[in-house]
Amino acid sequence: MIKALRIAQARILSGQSKQILVITTDRITCEAERLENFALFSDGAASCLVVSNDDPHPGFNIIASAEKQDLQQIAQGLSVELAKAVNQLLFRHSNLTISDVERLFHSNIYLPLCNLKEMQAGYHTTQLYTDNITRIGHCFAADPLINLVDAQQHTELRAGGFFQLAASIPGARASLLLQKGN
Repeated sequence: MIKALRIAQARILSGQSKQILVITTDRITCEAERLENFALFSDGAASCLVVSNDDPHPGFNIIASAEKQDLQQIAQGLSVELAKAVNQLLFRHSNLTISDVERLFHSNIYLPLCNLKEMQAGYHTTQLYTDNITRIGHCFAADPLINLVDAQQHTELRAGGFFQLAASIPGARASLLLQKGN
């Protein structure tokens, strides 16, 4: 989903498109595979409309994006080093720091593992949005977007605030830095 949002943004910035609907859907077909050692998998879907900056509708602006892959780290599970490397790129492009992020919307993996990995990457517990880990489980690529939308519905996300979407799998991390419009 994060990669698709980056591609949609690039197409709009280049003038190739005016609006792009990005959709992700995933489901477990074998119930025996629903519970893994790092997450409880749920069927899920999410979508969002990516538009140009001059669109009058309220939403979020994509400030920066970054991703890194390291196939050597696949066997090690989720990588703190990749999260830090992606953040270096992300914050260098935006002239912000990790402390400027009001909320991190990440994958809904096992809560202690999520907290440990993200805190090792430099986040504070107050920045982590973990409400949906126990409520809906891991909805594959849809997690960060579902978490952002749910947080917006249940809490006040400050206009002008900076929010981060992040997705990690063994050997890869991708992230978007967003700013909420007025």
